[in-house]
Amino acid sequence: MLQAAFSHGISQAAHATTALVVTGGTNSGVMRLTGKALGDSDHKVQCLGIATWGVINGRKDLEGCH
Repeated sequence: MLQAAFSHGISQAAHATTALVVTGGTNSGVMRLTGKALGDSDHKVQCLGIATWGVINGRKDLEGCH
């Protein structure tokens, strides 16, 4: 019930305000719930995930790129 209320509330609030939702970019905890809520929403909402370097898959392939 709480998860459903959160999902509905975050998608409605973001849509109503045309907000850019910023998360930590990981697939766990509240960030997972936020991403799922926005992905399942009927509304188009922009979401920006900013992950720390240590959690990025394949980061070794990116080292040295400028």
